[in-house]
Amino acid sequence: MPIGALVAVPELQSEGPARTVSEQGTTTVIRFLATGAQMTQDTRQVVRYGLMPGTRITADVDGTPRAAEILPRRIERDAQSNLLVYTLRWNDDGAEARIREDAVAKVVASEPVDALATVAFHDLRPAHGSHRGPPEPYGPLTFCAREELLAWRDGAWLATGGVVG
Repeated sequence: MPIGALVAVPELQSEGPARTVSEQGTTTVIRFLATGAQMTQDTRQVVRYGLMPGTRITADVDGTPRAAEILPRRIERDAQSNLLVYTLRWNDDGAEARIREDAVAKVVASEPVDALATVAFHDLRPAHGSHRGPPEPYGPLTFCAREELLAWRDGAWLATGGVVG
């Protein structure tokens, strides 16, 4: 996993996303974005943390923190660092920009409905039964609930001419 990548630890979901600091053999040193706490974790227990469209973040650009929202654009990979590159819209001037995931300083906590719409809670869960696969970022029930919420929002917007939604 590249240094600077956003990651999550399924057993520590409540801590939120973290960033890889270094890798030492079979262990990875991570730092949680919300608290700044740093810990060493077995590399097999660390998974990538993807930012969904609509996720609100604070990005550190040239030493200045700026609020932004992730846009529904294709996520690419930086060829040199292997980090993910997101397209976002700055809250202050509305301009669009592309940043690598190592520029994300904070993932802003959201309301429960917003969390469902952006899958921001990342309810990582271990595989069931004897299957030893990696944790899944979210299951079918969460996906269906998210789709139903988005369909309700779109229906409300259509029925009210854009007043609700």
